[in-house]
Amino acid sequence: MKLDIAQLNYFIAIVDANLNLTLAAQNIHVTQSALSQFIINFEKEESLQLFHRKNGRLTGLTTSGEKLYDQALEIVGKHENLHEMLRQEAQIQEGIVRLGISTIILRLFFTKFIPEFMMTNPGIKIEIIEANNDELVTMLNENRIHAAVLVDSTKLHKDKFEKHVLALSEITAFMHPNHPLAKEEKLNWRMLDNQYVATFNKGFATHTMVMDKLKKMKSHAKVLITSDSWDYMVEATTRTTLIALLPTASFKKYYNYLDNIGVVEKHFHDPIDYTPVVCFPVKKKYNPIEKFVYDSFTKEFSR
Repeated sequence: MKLDIAQLNYFIAIVDANLNLTLAAQNIHVTQSALSQFIINFEKEESLQLFHRKNGRLTGLTTSGEKLYDQALEIVGKHENLHEMLRQEAQIQEGIVRLGISTIILRLFFTKFIPEFMMTNPGIKIEIIEANNDELVTMLNENRIHAAVLVDSTKLHKDKFEKHVLALSEITAFMHPNHPLAKEEKLNWRMLDNQYVATFNKGFATHTMVMDKLKKMKSHAKVLITSDSWDYMVEATTRTTLIALLPTASFKKYYNYLDNIGVVEKHFHDPIDYTPVVCFPVKKKYNPIEKFVYDSFTKEFSR
């Protein structure tokens, strides 16, 4: 019996539903009889038992069933990746490039470049997919986006992705001008002891960097708030003694913004480096549109 993708999905659904055929059928929107017939036909034609049984009920996988399950997951995963790759290639031919990027990097680095790029090149559309660093890594590995701007790219295979640094930045501390630490020219991490701090949610590279640094420096800072919003955490410091540990606003317009809302930014003697990189899959030959977009990004941020 030749197994097709649909039948492999039948088998996976049965195992994932703990061998409950009724639940499995509901999950993949087929009839229970279709799943039962699949099992009967396969085991009969292949002379191979996939399931242990007791009183006519499925109770577990045989060794052969376990091997088939592992292989089925791999094959179905590759099949889905193939379809996603084909969809991505079709989008590129249509002039659509899906760029994964976190909200903070989008706000700090791309408010000018992306709109101007699309105005100058009306035949190309950059579709922005916002997510945190971990989610973007997964999307890249699964071919769901064409490229991503990451801060932590260590989870990408170094031989499968090209990486180009967009900017050199760091994590700084934002606070109210009347905060006791605001008078310091630069901070050290132990100055944060017993201070309430805010930073990005888990999944953001900044969160990992900040938490690792606080642990390494044996800081007793109190993490009060985590959020996806840079603006919210910065503005929260205007009404409280909260300190926001976030990527620096190293542009004139953001310094003006900080002045307007009444927030100061303090650097650390031993800062956390924050280095956004644009990452895209290595290919033997890039589509002309794809290459033009990638080259434009690297050229813009190499200035």
